[in-house]
Amino acid sequence: MGKLFLFFGMALFVTMSYCQVGIGTTTPSPAAMLEVSSTSDGGLTYRGFMPPRVPDVAARNLINPSFSDAGLLIYLSSSGCLQFWTGLIWENIKCATDISTPPTLLGTQNFEIVPVIPELPVTGINTSNYFIDSGPFPEGLPNYNSEVRGYGINSGTTELTFGPLDASLFSFLIIRFHLASFSKSSNQGADSNDSVILSVSNNGVNYIEEIKILGYNNSRWGFNNNNLAIANSSGSGNPTIVQSTGNFDSGIGKVELKNIPTSANFSFKIHLKNDLNDEIWIIDDVEVLGL
Repeated sequence: MGKLFLFFGMALFVTMSYCQVGIGTTTPSPAAMLEVSSTSDGGLTYRGFMPPRVPDVAARNLINPSFSDAGLLIYLSSSGCLQFWTGLIWENIKCATDISTPPTLLGTQNFEIVPVIPELPVTGINTSNYFIDSGPFPEGLPNYNSEVRGYGINSGTTELTFGPLDASLFSFLIIRFHLASFSKSSNQGADSNDSVILSVSNNGVNYIEEIKILGYNNSRWGFNNNNLAIANSSGSGNPTIVQSTGNFDSGIGKVELKNIPTSANFSFKIHLKNDLNDEIWIIDDVEVLGL
């Protein structure tokens, strides 16, 4: 038994003082609850830190973390990605296949009379669906992210198709856009029956749902909300579902889909749906970037 304790003492060299824990060091930083040293023998040998390894997405989903578990860290072996839990979704910190070259902007759709360059082509526009005012709820917040107008739907559905784009010179694509949920009354807003769906296509014919945003309990928020819903393209047809957790600061203000396969005829759709007349989804500043 004594040898067993001696083994663990030498292997881990764990010390505890003033509630700090040191592994491989007798003097853990007073600013850290836990400090792991890369060496425990004065620099003769060194070791790294191994985060918990999860074999694939199905196994990762069994973790089932909650909002309060934000910051949870894993290594997803199937994709070679170091991931952390944001409180809403798993987000990549770094993947073995990541490309360090800065992304190239392929197009932006800002829904303005004078488009930005390069302009992202869009079809399905209904001019009655432009929003140029503010609120009504949340009060005083503009119905657009930049310049003077956004695009959305008040009661019902609308669908926009973006592209086609020849993205064959790139390895992966990124789609980003801003999202807001407004209402005509103080007791209505986006709920679980109201959705925003992003679908992608490599041929302009067959579209695959990749990410789906849901409201929650009549939630409302403006374009000043910076909460990010982010997902990696899976191509499975089973979209990543992200739900708002409440009003204002708890809404989903930005949506990003990453690691999208490229093609010479790439396009995508954004589908907005709400089921009551007082509810309003609005999007703005849709971008496509190539890596």
